[in-house]
Amino acid sequence: MSEEKRVRRTPEQIAADLDVQIEKLKDSILELENKKAASATEFDNKIAAVKEKIAKLEAKKKDVLTPKKRKPRKSKADQIKLLVRQAQKSGMKLDEIADKLGMDLEIVKTEWDGLTPALLSGNIDVIIAGMSPTAERKMTIDFTDSYYDTELTVVVRKDSAFASAKSLADLAGAKITGQMSTFHYDMIDQIEGAVKMPAMETFPTMIVAVSSGAIDGYVADRPGAVSATSANPDLTYVTFDEGQGFTVSPDDAQIAVGVRQGSELKEQINEILAGISAEERNNIMDAVVLAQPLSE
Repeated sequence: MSEEKRVRRTPEQIAADLDVQIEKLKDSILELENKKAASATEFDNKIAAVKEKIAKLEAKKKDVLTPKKRKPRKSKADQIKLLVRQAQKSGMKLDEIADKLGMDLEIVKTEWDGLTPALLSGNIDVIIAGMSPTAERKMTIDFTDSYYDTELTVVVRKDSAFASAKSLADLAGAKITGQMSTFHYDMIDQIEGAVKMPAMETFPTMIVAVSSGAIDGYVADRPGAVSATSANPDLTYVTFDEGQGFTVSPDDAQIAVGVRQGSELKEQINEILAGISAEERNNIMDAVVLAQPLSE
């Protein structure tokens, strides 16, 4: 029976084997460190993402708890004033304004004497035609608060001897008329020495009469005079010195919107008017008059 001889390894050989094992372990450590670094980066990214979400939630929480300064709601009157200003700048039409306010607008052209019957019959809902809330008219229809206080003048030709008049006395001898069924016609009685001509039905008729020389002038409120003269360059209107013009009662001087008696529109319109200053009303009136000149 033979015996195998054991080969004794030298210390150097053993050391070499150990070096191999050590290097393998070092490689394992390096691999583990690389994995650790990769994992750390991955977890750092995840942690950063979570922190970002926390920051957004904290900001949202702060926003929720911070008292908000709310803009005051615009009243109906404010909306109308804004729309009127826009209309003056852009030439917006009345139907466009009504549409923006959520209203249906229908303008019904009616002769002066037919306005009240049209209102009472329900053909129209309001009268916005420069109508004064006289005691006589109040017996039949209601009126809103006044939206304009007018002053009276006389429309004459520019080349007329009466164009430079500064007082009623300067109109002595002039042939003057006024619109039928209005207090304008009655005001002629205040012009001492004037020839009171028959009343006429419409402003265009009076404009033709003045332009042709059939009469010297007609009594009109200032908006009507501005409208007529802006469309008819041969006409002008008298500017009276203070205290030298017509004496007009408050009921006649005021202009209001006519509504049916008991109509809820009265209070609604009054609420709107209360939010518009006198200066703004005058500006609106001037803008409307110039936008719709009265021609022959």
